[in-house]
Amino acid sequence: AVNDPNTAIHNIRQLGRLLGKVSYFPDQGGIFYDDKNVARVTYPVHSFSEVLYKTFFQIRHYGKADISIMAAITDALAITSEIASEQAQPDIWNLQLYLIEGMEPEKQLSLDRDFYQQKVDRLAKLTGNETVKLPVRDLVQNNAAKKETEEKQ
Repeated sequence: AVNDPNTAIHNIRQLGRLLGKVSYFPDQGGIFYDDKNVARVTYPVHSFSEVLYKTFFQIRHYGKADISIMAAITDALAITSEIASEQAQPDIWNLQLYLIEGMEPEKQLSLDRDFYQQKVDRLAKLTGNETVKLPVRDLVQNNAAKKETEEKQ
């Protein structure tokens, strides 16, 4: 089906498995030699952080308003983290922070934010980081402040 979100979510999560394995690739390029030990082909290897970014930046851009897509990316990062090398964990967490930075809190509903916060909390734990609290919509903040003021009176 065209624009089937479930297929997209499934495929995004599958990227996590692949990326976990990619995290073990060497950071420097390689050289192929012929049978006479003459270098014939050299190839560059991108850093793991660059691979993560290039994998997800357009998905994030086009899916930032869809909490299910953002959650799928964070799920993929969690899968990556479970498989990945210890050295890859900071890159995984930094990409998560990038995802949060690009979100639009004024468009997030409270239950969506709570759902996504749980995913962020899990990834923080997997990568050995303290979680970050997602920004709250002004409407929610204003209602909480109003309720607090009323309770004090």
